[in-house]
Amino acid sequence: MWVILACVPSVSSSDDDFEVGDHLTFDWRGPPGVSLLTLRQSDSVSLAPQDFCPDRDDHPYVVAVDSAGGLLLRGARRSAHDFGPGVALGFDPAPSCANDGGYILCVALQRTAFLFPPCSDDYRLLCAGNVGMIHTTAENGEHQIRLVAELQPEPGTQRATLLRYSQELKAGWVARKVNYSPGRRPWGNDGVIVHAGMLWWVDLSVGLLTCDPFAAKPDMRFVPLPEGCKLPYSSNADHAKHRCVNVSDGELTFVQIHDDAGGSPSMISMWTLQSDAREKLVWTLRHRVRIHEIWDHMTYRKTMMPRRVPVLALVHPKESGVVYFFQITSRNSWMFAADLATRSVLECKKYTIPHLPMVYHSSRYVRAWELAHSICRGEDDETDGSDG
Repeated sequence: MWVILACVPSVSSSDDDFEVGDHLTFDWRGPPGVSLLTLRQSDSVSLAPQDFCPDRDDHPYVVAVDSAGGLLLRGARRSAHDFGPGVALGFDPAPSCANDGGYILCVALQRTAFLFPPCSDDYRLLCAGNVGMIHTTAENGEHQIRLVAELQPEPGTQRATLLRYSQELKAGWVARKVNYSPGRRPWGNDGVIVHAGMLWWVDLSVGLLTCDPFAAKPDMRFVPLPEGCKLPYSSNADHAKHRCVNVSDGELTFVQIHDDAGGSPSMISMWTLQSDAREKLVWTLRHRVRIHEIWDHMTYRKTMMPRRVPVLALVHPKESGVVYFFQITSRNSWMFAADLATRSVLECKKYTIPHLPMVYHSSRYVRAWELAHSICRGEDDETDGSDG
């Protein structure tokens, strides 16, 4: 099964919100509803600020999830100073990472959490948008290995540092130099996804970087976006509102809302990444749809949503061609799924994401999370797509 998880969790200091021994809890909602995570307040996880800003580190943030029920959380930084020794979510005292309030592994089935150890004095985790998590089965097939990695491009060079940590490999944080094909261009830090046993770093303005993070000498490979999709670098652009890269039906999928020939944002296009006969990775256009074709379909009209250009949320992880969107007005917010092949709305539901103002709703702040049904205790199975 899968859920849509909000990346900005709630934080509570009330014991009444948790079962005995739990340090996190979930309010599960079937798609297109948005599932919510609540954390027990601690030194490394503080309340989200009232004046939320995505460029600051004073709010907790879900960096990555995996199908084994793992959830990688960046803790909130309460001040410009390091935490120093402290307790994360009730576990053994350990020094927090020197930035970002620390990175915490949450285990959904046990409702527990573990603070990752800090990096060395020479290296620090710098940007949550470049941190990914991947798990694999050990060669003996007896246990899982979970690895966390951050890519740190070196400005003005064709080199980068790859920081890696795995508790099972017992090597602590390891830094290694890797090639960085974009050269002098800064990296957009638009997240990290897992596909085909590899980590893929995403820059929604230019392309993807990928490598096998378990390799002794990782070889970083650059995959540009489809032809005509490259954009100038801008540190202020919010590409996540109209672009996303996800895995769908076993393929890497890129979706964008873009302008037509007249310069109006009225088109939705989808590509999938595949290998050609020479094993070169190429993007194949799967769908190109005019937004008004969806608006005109009777299934959209029945939702009573406005004829307004939506905001991208994510791609269905199992059904190729099905894309989820936010539709937001001053009074209501909906999540709806559209089948690009039929131009029809498959399901629609109102939703809320606490602590995240509507202006920031985008593909950056929700994740498709595939996980075992047994993990979702008390899941809300209401998936009626007629809630308008």
